[in-house]
Amino acid sequence: MKIAVTGGTGFVGSRIVKELVSAGHEVRLLVRKPLSPRAGVETVMGNVEEPDSLLPLVNGCDAIIHLVGIIREFPPTITYEGLHSQATQNMLQVARAEGVKRFVHMSALGSSLESNSAYHRTKCAAEQAVRQSELDYTIFKPSVIFGPQDEFINMLLRFLRMPVVPIIGDGKYQLQPVSVENIAQAFTRCLGQAEAVGKTYEVGGPKRYSYVELVDSLAQLKGKAKPLKIHQPVSLMEFSAKTLGRFAFFPISTDQLRMLLQGSTTDETDVFTDFDIAPWSLEDKFNEYYC
Repeated sequence: MKIAVTGGTGFVGSRIVKELVSAGHEVRLLVRKPLSPRAGVETVMGNVEEPDSLLPLVNGCDAIIHLVGIIREFPPTITYEGLHSQATQNMLQVARAEGVKRFVHMSALGSSLESNSAYHRTKCAAEQAVRQSELDYTIFKPSVIFGPQDEFINMLLRFLRMPVVPIIGDGKYQLQPVSVENIAQAFTRCLGQAEAVGKTYEVGGPKRYSYVELVDSLAQLKGKAKPLKIHQPVSLMEFSAKTLGRFAFFPISTDQLRMLLQGSTTDETDVFTDFDIAPWSLEDKFNEYYC
């Protein structure tokens, strides 16, 4: 199949592109600037916020994998509304115009119009647009994705180099990290399965951790003792994030804080059974990814 991919140059997207090529697919990749040539990958210059620039990306393709998203509105000209909701509507519009029926979409666990997080609200709005599009869609909603060059686990590993690790609130909010390789397998394998059309998959890894447990587990995997921790009141972190979150040096924005406190877990395992995927835990992949 010839697959048009948006958001395919980042941490998750590049792994999905690699998996697609390994599976024998031809990839046409949307880019903002020229990239070095890669076997099996054609690049097209364009911008998901400019629908006319997307026509050469989609023309003649059999399917679209739409991965574009941001975790933080930085700089302020980059918004959740623009890159989640509007960009998805632009891709759907171009898919219909070019007659491409198969559409695979990246969302996020916890997306809801009722969420206090703009990230989750705009992710949900994008999901709704996909479901109403009459295309042959599949939606994936992962928890925290871990792997080489990820942001979240690598941030926690940097914290472990500090004398004291900061914990927001009680640290009991739960996460269910899922391997980037498992995500790449799911996106690739769903393309050939008619049963995946019209389905939404919540995706979590095989193990849940509270935030505190995750910090302690990472310390153990690094061969360290449990770190000293200081619990920061949520109200203090809310004030700090509101005041400093617009600056790149500050590690968390107000919206990211809300997402973290909400947690990110699921009981669903259909993604692993439907696509014959062996789920990998953080412990399974730690040495390969982080050592």
